[in-house]
Amino acid sequence: MLIETMRPKVSEPLRSARPLVVQSNRLSGRLLLDRLAHRVVMLGGVTVVASILAIFFVIASEVYPLFEKPTATLEATIPITSTSSAFAMGVDEYREVAFVVSENGFRFVSVRDGSPVEARLPAERNSQKISGVSTLGRGPFAIGQVNGFVLPAEVRFNVTYPDGERKIEPEVVLGDPIQISATGQPVQTLAHVVTPVGSITAALVGPKQVAIATVTIRKALVGKGKKAFALVTEKPPSRSIIEKFVRQSVVRGLHAT
Repeated sequence: MLIETMRPKVSEPLRSARPLVVQSNRLSGRLLLDRLAHRVVMLGGVTVVASILAIFFVIASEVYPLFEKPTATLEATIPITSTSSAFAMGVDEYREVAFVVSENGFRFVSVRDGSPVEARLPAERNSQKISGVSTLGRGPFAIGQVNGFVLPAEVRFNVTYPDGERKIEPEVVLGDPIQISATGQPVQTLAHVVTPVGSITAALVGPKQVAIATVTIRKALVGKGKKAFALVTEKPPSRSIIEKFVRQSVVRGLHAT
């Protein structure tokens, strides 16, 4: 095999490379953009790290109070002039208006200075005094009367903003009375719960008797639905039956999950 090599002739001049021409203004512009991009990238990285640290700081500040011991501080004492003892009391969500339920009815006062607050009260259904109130919460509750009747009730706080200032107007709404005690004795101990289809009210009407009143709302195709009332009076179940019922409820809840 023969390998031939090409050699330039001495008589032929060597060709020189074309000189690289770079404009100084273009080079300086590219260097400026490179430096600017470098700083923007660094600033973005620092911002991301600072944001993550700030998020951890906010989470820590919100979680830290959970590890402290709970404390209660008395801010003010509100005198309430009433000749009867109070059965229950509550306050609105803004903690500006409080109400007290006594045997003479409802009384609303301002949390700031204890001054009375006007409220929209329903027309008196009867002149019977209150003998008991179910546990208060968010929503309806029940009022027991001395004549053996129970009144479903609800305290509403209507909030308006006239002239940019918050104004709270309390309102008491009463339902239809339910005769839960056939003997007409005062209803002092009772419980009330509202269901999607009606309400259930239980009251202690004797030393060993519990009356359970259920109100079911039946929907109608046209017009308003009808209310069905049922009253059952029976002896309280024994402790063993209650414990068995609780165990069955827990087991059903575990199977449901």
